[in-house]
Amino acid sequence: MISKIIGAVVGGLRHAVEGVTALLFASFSVIIIVQVFYRYVLNDSIFWAEEFSRLAFFGVLMLSMPMVCDRKAHIVMDLLESLLKDRPRQILEWINAVLTLVFMALFGWYGAQLAAESQYMTTTATDISMAYVYALVPLAALLSAVFIIDNLCRSGDPKHE
Repeated sequence: MISKIIGAVVGGLRHAVEGVTALLFASFSVIIIVQVFYRYVLNDSIFWAEEFSRLAFFGVLMLSMPMVCDRKAHIVMDLLESLLKDRPRQILEWINAVLTLVFMALFGWYGAQLAAESQYMTTTATDISMAYVYALVPLAALLSAVFIIDNLCRSGDPKHE
């Protein structure tokens, strides 16, 4: 019962992250195309387009990290893993997950410090606090940790593989 609820929550998070990432990617792509049209055809510019595109790209980068963790799509050297049998391979997977979780904890901690320290810095064109932008760092670390733990909990489930 509780595992189904947790699975539904994690599934909802997964879909939300994918949706927001796709929306950010589409929006900065469209804004760049419109900005190019404005600049070269209309000989005008949208003053906030370059800044928005850069911030949206950062959002895509940060929100892609949890998706990569969820899908186990990191670039890996799997020579050792391919040489191991089932149980040692599973132990190696757990060690890898624990080390990644430690990295995510550090990444999130220092990202939260960066966000807190930059609360009075604002972007040039849109006057948005950089704390909101940098808050994506600990959010991405937290979501990555959630997906890594979810993968570990479901690693014995044959439907998961």
